[in-house]
Amino acid sequence: MVKIYRKITKVAPADELGSSLLPIFIDCLGLEHQDFGVQSPLLDQGVTSIELIKLKKAIEERLSLSQEIPMITLLRNQTIRAPSASLRDLQNPAPQLHNPVVVLHNEGSKTPFWLIHPGVGEVLVFLNLAKYIQDRPVFALRARGFNESEEPFTSIDEAVRTYHTAIKQTQPDGPYAIAGYSYGAMLAFETSKLLEQTGDTVGFLGSFNLPPHIRSRMRQLDFRQCLLHLAYFLDLISEVRATELALSRPALLKWACLAFGLQSMAVEYEPSGSVGAIDCFYCVPLVGVASSKREWYDEHLVKWRDFARSEPRFHDVGGAHYTKLSAEHVFGFQKTLRRALEERGS
Repeated sequence: MVKIYRKITKVAPADELGSSLLPIFIDCLGLEHQDFGVQSPLLDQGVTSIELIKLKKAIEERLSLSQEIPMITLLRNQTIRAPSASLRDLQNPAPQLHNPVVVLHNEGSKTPFWLIHPGVGEVLVFLNLAKYIQDRPVFALRARGFNESEEPFTSIDEAVRTYHTAIKQTQPDGPYAIAGYSYGAMLAFETSKLLEQTGDTVGFLGSFNLPPHIRSRMRQLDFRQCLLHLAYFLDLISEVRATELALSRPALLKWACLAFGLQSMAVEYEPSGSVGAIDCFYCVPLVGVASSKREWYDEHLVKWRDFARSEPRFHDVGGAHYTKLSAEHVFGFQKTLRRALEERGS
């Protein structure tokens, strides 16, 4: 039925640029010619973060662009027709105000779900998860500093207030459902506190494998380790993999600097205050922070009880810190997450 619908709704290219882009999308993502047109949403095809990076590079090479396509261009313009104007403007870019909101899914009647980036700043890690959530809008918040005209955040307070403003502009009224991946859980906690302090209701707050106390861990992370964490998120451990994704040394260095800046903001962070409720989704911890999942729960995660006004709910999920949203584990994760959202009435 899905294939029949795609064939019926398929739209052909209307201009030369669209005609040039269509085969790039089809070839790079392994799609069927008869199923994919210029109005076919990219994320509906089940594209992964790695495929999106490869697609970006393929477009740059085949169109002989003189500068890189900002990843946000593909994330915000999810059909071939949508990014065409942005690609035409690449040769004469104008400075743009930072907008952290990335729409991963824009339909559904349930409470919108907000996802805050991990310590690497990017939201690509949520692509696998978002395709399973079809009953509500899904928005991701991306760190500032990826685009040429942007300066990275310099403090947690600046990031939190930026995200609070973006959430309120997109979804003026609550209740709100927010979650963060690792480092992003700290930002989600602080953003939820700010929402509650200003009179809003946070119906759901999720921590994806992060305890409340992170200062000691942040102090352990030097630039080399931040680069290694970025490599794990991108599956770039081998030089061959880096070449396949065509990430240039300057681009990777800039990304690592942004990630290191985010980590450095939290070296003095200590949680305070409380939120109404929190759900913690935990898995195999990073080596060096706990020797087992049991120790991770008993000595670290359970301390969320000190920062919630009701008993936190803990959800054991498959995979490890970097793989819980991978293709292998995301199906089980999303089932647990969706059940937790329903149980909170979100």
